[in-house]
Amino acid sequence: MKGPLLPLDRKAYTLQPMTVRFLSTRFVLALLAVFAGYVPSPGLSLAAGPPPGVVKPQSPPSAATSITNRETHLRFEAYWGGFHTADFVLSLRNGGKAYNNTFRLETRGLADLFLRLKIIARSRGEAILDPPGDGPTGDEIGAYAPTLYELDYTNRRRERSVRVAFGNGHARPTIRTKGATAEEDREKEKKVAEKYRTGVMDPLTALAEIFRRAGAHLKGGPASFRLAVYDGRRRFDLVGEFRGRTRRTILRRGYDLYHVRVRARPIAGFKDSHKELWNDQAYDIYLSTDGALLPIQIMSIGNGPVMNLREVCPGPCRLEGG
Repeated sequence: MKGPLLPLDRKAYTLQPMTVRFLSTRFVLALLAVFAGYVPSPGLSLAAGPPPGVVKPQSPPSAATSITNRETHLRFEAYWGGFHTADFVLSLRNGGKAYNNTFRLETRGLADLFLRLKIIARSRGEAILDPPGDGPTGDEIGAYAPTLYELDYTNRRRERSVRVAFGNGHARPTIRTKGATAEEDREKEKKVAEKYRTGVMDPLTALAEIFRRAGAHLKGGPASFRLAVYDGRRRFDLVGEFRGRTRRTILRRGYDLYHVRVRARPIAGFKDSHKELWNDQAYDIYLSTDGALLPIQIMSIGNGPVMNLREVCPGPCRLEGG
């Protein structure tokens, strides 16, 4: 028999634009926790093997690998309400004096039916070594200064690219939206005043900066941090707190993990409705205690997605089904 058994009213199964924006905003906000979540410690390796359930890389870095010479490639699956909603991959590359990070996401299942969301983000910049003695134990700890952030995304409603150039302490956005006029895009570029685009970093660089701060914390440094983040359209703070070790069951397996909580604080560029969604939204990040500090799980507090690490790849991970 061809066709559905019952007449299908497509309008009845179409989400209203506000609902799509709500789901998309909550999902993308949760992804920022991923950017803030991977905090490997300098000088430590995966040689002892990742926790059970995570695929070990074929060529793990040696124990002598420092933050100035490292590549890490991760693949995650995201679930919301028990449904598989997205796959995403993350690559962090440190090449000595420079870094280059990439992120790619595609929705799956019902989320793909309603959102059809695809994201590719890239960040690069300078890796700067602080003078000896900067860290709590006198070790050199890396810092990261972005030079360019690029974001390309599409969903059911639009196709947009965002470029943010960093220089002299300022961030300068360029936005291009398919079907929009140049004036409309310029208005979006002006939504965040210049005073809020000073001394900021992009979301992927925020990840690397927490890398630095986590290494310091594990050597006795502060347990909390606040980062000023700008993604080309919104300016917000990420406020984090390291909460020590905990025992947690994930996918029916028990893990000893480090617990980090990250909260978002909107600063500028938000619609009122979105600001309510972002304000103080919290995410729990659970990191392995094997020395690699792999983000085994990122979990939204309240209604939101849960993201599980599924693979540590020897090279850039492949999106399943992509």
